[in-house]
Amino acid sequence: MNDKIKLTCPRCKHKWEKPLDELEKIETIFRLYEDHRKQEAQKKVVSYRAICPNDGTYIIVEVEED
Repeated sequence: MNDKIKLTCPRCKHKWEKPLDELEKIETIFRLYEDHRKQEAQKKVVSYRAICPNDGTYIIVEVEED
């Protein structure tokens, strides 16, 4: 997986990029929703934890996966 995501620390506003495979996966959920054709569909949402390299703040990011 080469997907890089952009991260911003909410405390110190430091910005950086990190590949998803280097982040800690903490939770996977499946969300049901209705699309425009009135059919139910399911999305996989994965929560990852990152640590700010500047001040050590933990950041949780949610990513929709296929």
